[in-house]
Amino acid sequence: RFDFVVLDAGNHQYDGVLFQDAKLKYCDENDISCGVIIRPDTDSLSSVYDDVEYVKSLISKYNISFPVYLNVDTIMDDTSLDSTTMTKYAEAFLKKCSDNGIYVGVYGTDSNLCRFKEYTGISFYDAYVIQDGEEVKYDDAIRIDTENKNSNEIAKEIIKYL
Repeated sequence: RFDFVVLDAGNHQYDGVLFQDAKLKYCDENDISCGVIIRPDTDSLSSVYDDVEYVKSLISKYNISFPVYLNVDTIMDDTSLDSTTMTKYAEAFLKKCSDNGIYVGVYGTDSNLCRFKEYTGISFYDAYVIQDGEEVKYDDAIRIDTENKNSNEIAKEIIKYL
């Protein structure tokens, strides 16, 4: 049994919405705390706002008690975006979510989160960091020791930071 999950919810164009709905419904029915990762559509600012509407629709239907994480890897891997556009899209998503009372954070590999912070100056959000090197260098990360802990103990550690 899982005590919490963080699901990749894609974006407003996600073709697996029914599958994702089934997962979120399962979490609700089984009292599993849930967070979601959003891979923003970086085609335009209006697409980013569509992603926020998508998040709002998920939250209106399901109990999402953990953060909605902006997938920074999606932004950093889009070579068509310059740092100004990256900043504009990320800030728009994070601010619009925050303005709507949505608990947001950032998600990505350690190296991309470090570059994202350097390019955009955006920090001070909860971070879900995927370690991709010898050590975590992203200094805004919450570090939780998971060694020799079950999922209940890990969840209690995470909740301390929420």
